[in-house]
Amino acid sequence: MVWKEVKQNSWEKVKEFDIHKSSVNCISWAPWQYGLILVAGSSDGQISILTHAQDKWNTEAFPAHKSGITSVSWGPAKCSTGDTSKEEESKETISQMQFISGGCDGLLKLWTFSKETNKFADETVANYSGWIKDATFAQFNTSGLALPKEYYAETELASTIAVCAEDKVLSILRLKQEKWVEYKLKDQPSQPVKLSWSANGHLLAVAYADGKSAVYQEQTEGNWEIMSTFSEEQISSQNDSSKEEKQS
Repeated sequence: MVWKEVKQNSWEKVKEFDIHKSSVNCISWAPWQYGLILVAGSSDGQISILTHAQDKWNTEAFPAHKSGITSVSWGPAKCSTGDTSKEEESKETISQMQFISGGCDGLLKLWTFSKETNKFADETVANYSGWIKDATFAQFNTSGLALPKEYYAETELASTIAVCAEDKVLSILRLKQEKWVEYKLKDQPSQPVKLSWSANGHLLAVAYADGKSAVYQEQTEGNWEIMSTFSEEQISSQNDSSKEEKQS
């Protein structure tokens, strides 16, 4: 279902889709530069693309993962260098339309739109032994980076992915010289289940099955270190302390 805020704090349903035969497990809006486009992944193994244009919704669906889909994420429309004046001068900064999908088959796939065929074509980026729990593209901005801009320019900013899978797998994948390079974050304390990049793509937040979370940052090429950790117990304790201070 797609909902729209028609007035402040008032939402109404504008469209309902029933093209999947099983549960919809993940959804992701495309960057605004591509238009109003939504991708969804289902337990039926199908990916659906929902596009709104000229006051109507168009839908298409195609098989992606035999055992079901657990995650979808759009790639960035462009990579910001921090100099918006130059970027706004040319529409050539908009990248080719891409998104990733992860499935219960352990496959991480990259889907790229072809103007020639008017369809998305897939390639397998990585193959894991267990289910992929989550996978997400980074939305990079090179202003304020920990590493020099020149390093990021040599890598492909539009192609940095975080993925977590069964058996405590947590990896960063980056396209370098047309090849995917995987940086494994070893010795995970628990099973990673959910990932989220910061808005500028500098930090990666990881949620674990045991209720704990961590924030990672790249210090040197491929070397990601934990910047902070927190748990439900810590948050509860802080909230209790705050209540006690107010009461006193």
